[in-house]
Amino acid sequence: MTSVFEISGDILERHPTYMVGVVYALASGPPPREKAAVIQRALREASESLPWRIGGSGLRQHPAIQAWEQAFESEGVNPSRYPPSIAALAERALRGESIPSINPAADISNLISLKHLLPVGAHDLNRLPGDIQVRLSRGGDTFTGPDGAEEAVPAGEPVYATDNNIRTRRWVWRQARNAMVGSDSRTVLFPIDGFADSTGQRVTDATEELAELVAWLFGVRTQLAYVTAAHPRLAFSSFSVDEHFDARPAVETGHIRPVNPPREAPRAVARFMPHEADSLPAPARPPADETLARWTLSDLLRRGLLDGVIVEDELKQDLASGRRLTVYEGYDPTSASLHIGHYLSLRVLRWFQLNGHRVIFLFGDFTARIGDPTGQSAERRQLSREQVAANAQTWREQISRVLDFGGDNPVEIKWNGEWLDELSLRDMIEIAARVTVQQLIERDMFQERLSQQKPLHLHETLYPLLQGFDSVAMSVDAELGGRDQMFNMMVGRDLVRNYNGKTKHVLMTPLIPGLDGRKMSKSYGNTVDLTENPIDMFFKLTQVSDDLLPLFLSALTDVPDADIEEVRRRLGSESNLQDVRERFAREVTERLHGPEAAERAHREFTLVVDRGQTRQDVEDAVLRVTGAPITTVDIAIATGLATSRGDARRLIQQGGLEINSRRETDPQRHQTPEEVSGAIIKMGKRGHVRMRVERE
Repeated sequence: MTSVFEISGDILERHPTYMVGVVYALASGPPPREKAAVIQRALREASESLPWRIGGSGLRQHPAIQAWEQAFESEGVNPSRYPPSIAALAERALRGESIPSINPAADISNLISLKHLLPVGAHDLNRLPGDIQVRLSRGGDTFTGPDGAEEAVPAGEPVYATDNNIRTRRWVWRQARNAMVGSDSRTVLFPIDGFADSTGQRVTDATEELAELVAWLFGVRTQLAYVTAAHPRLAFSSFSVDEHFDARPAVETGHIRPVNPPREAPRAVARFMPHEADSLPAPARPPADETLARWTLSDLLRRGLLDGVIVEDELKQDLASGRRLTVYEGYDPTSASLHIGHYLSLRVLRWFQLNGHRVIFLFGDFTARIGDPTGQSAERRQLSREQVAANAQTWREQISRVLDFGGDNPVEIKWNGEWLDELSLRDMIEIAARVTVQQLIERDMFQERLSQQKPLHLHETLYPLLQGFDSVAMSVDAELGGRDQMFNMMVGRDLVRNYNGKTKHVLMTPLIPGLDGRKMSKSYGNTVDLTENPIDMFFKLTQVSDDLLPLFLSALTDVPDADIEEVRRRLGSESNLQDVRERFAREVTERLHGPEAAERAHREFTLVVDRGQTRQDVEDAVLRVTGAPITTVDIAIATGLATSRGDARRLIQQGGLEINSRRETDPQRHQTPEEVSGAIIKMGKRGHVRMRVERE
């Protein structure tokens, strides 16, 4: 089978710089589903990122679009009424309309088209066999529209044609039904149109990228060439992977050049390959959360799940309109586990999900490597890619206890490295030009560093721009974050207005205190990780201070308002609300682990606390005493969970050792055998043991 692609003289006479980059592929079957999914993911990102890639001047001012509008006008076609295909496709993306997935060949065409702002076609050479010529239409030509109806075509119109069958009218405006690729297409030709004097480099870049992507997607060798006034005619033949080709650069000679399938995903889509954490199995779907679903935005504010909204009335109007909003919250994976402070935010995202809105959970894999300076009086340590990936391993499982990964409205996972890794220096300068230095350094944390003559590195001042740009790249309608993130979120609000031309709502969650009333911090041991087993979680949650119970019940549970008011009343006259603390622990443990696990944890708690029995869910360890003083380090070593005395000492000093829920921070503190015998020893996240004392 041989297919000729040719630009006729009548077209080149009118447009002497007209050129077409052509990619020819002969596939043996459909591409693997996982590769097709990667192309779909890349297509979505190309659509969502178009506003910031175009910049503030607008689509009609972009030189790639102007080149085609001028060509249409020279042909007597009004581009406002009959826009070039790339302009029509880009307008859809700018309006926020999704570009539907049609089939892998069409998806890859749309991807390259949006990425390079060029018209890209896809022709099935088997459905309408024969040579393809770009020429002016003439008498006897026929065109079958997408709906199957025959249309009259006036003479003198630029078309793609095979014999008298018009494949595409007005160059790249409408494609005939009998030329379109389908899911069963195997012999496909992809043309990329342009003009050497205005979009020539774009055509070259797009053609090279498309050829590599097609070869990777279908796992076949592809052929690549450029058709110009100097080389207006080329023949593409069936070929095998062992066939010899002229290796000279096609762009210089007009020769056809082969492109072999790359061993790894091309750079254009490598960042869209599934992260290891994305492929981890999720547990059963979360509960229905019927009470949460019935609440209003005002209820979220009243109950303390939200600390403020900018601007509340505007968000209420959007919610009342029935429009589906895109809402996200970003988390930098700086540790391996989330805690109950994050759980509060997840409940707000769950509320949006239950009400039909699009929810994105963003992994800040790029920003975690930079280090968020928020709340830091000193420079935050930057993490490596490997550390970030390791920390994110279990996050998907943790958030799936609250957010739904299935059903009709699943939560989406994104990684901001997908776009931040791709920013050029020019892109970064353009973003930075929208924020003043005064805006950045007026932040309290930066002023404190400057006044104390502590280092303030440039990359830390750029962090708000990176977080703000996440909102632009995903074209979101709302961002959720802690009140301490307000500055970063407001930077994103300004950038969305500049790039996307719309309003981004900012929703702030409160910074709830730890269980003991101090700032929530793992170093204080006053938080509860979502990775805690049900019994440990229950025991820890019962340690909440009585005066914090109304806040915690209101924000972290669905307990009725009347019950919370009763707790407030009791606080005025009672000193120990043990039953309420147990109820709080039961509510949260059940929500995160299920009713059976919560019942088992409550039963264990009752045996230990009310009846004085020891916990039944831990293994024994033996501490042998000789009469010499027992130190906290001795106990840590006896657990078998420390690798050395130095390791044990560091863990203790960092607050990682507990004896019967009492934190020990002095490695040399003397302990009596009576204090240690039968005690539950916790060694950070390494585990628990029950200590048994044996005298020598």
